[in-house]
Amino acid sequence: EITFIEFRNALKDIETLADSRFKNTMRNVTDYLLKRDEKPKAEISTERIAESKKAYEENLAKEQEKNADLKRKLEQQQKENKKAEEEAAQHKEMAENLQKQLEQEREKTLSEVSQKDKENQ
Repeated sequence: EITFIEFRNALKDIETLADSRFKNTMRNVTDYLLKRDEKPKAEISTERIAESKKAYEENLAKEQEKNADLKRKLEQQQKENKKAEEEAAQHKEMAENLQKQLEQEREKTLSEVSQKDKENQ
């Protein structure tokens, strides 16, 4: 025979055991559901790496395109600058030639005036 106190203690032990088994079962079910819905870490890493690589390559392509465009613009600007320098050099040479011609004309005119003055005296 068991006493009422022993029966009550045994019942408490059974409840405790059942409660802990229930909690463990619920924890296992929860863990299973969470793991079922999440992707493996390696897969996440691979996906993230692939996405990062793709974004990097896209940004790199854009930057290379910008650089190529800037290089073309720079080359065009350099050509325009060289052309402008050549034109400026030509204009300077023409100005110098005109200055020389003016000096020659002035000297010629002065010599003619001087010659006429001598003839008139």
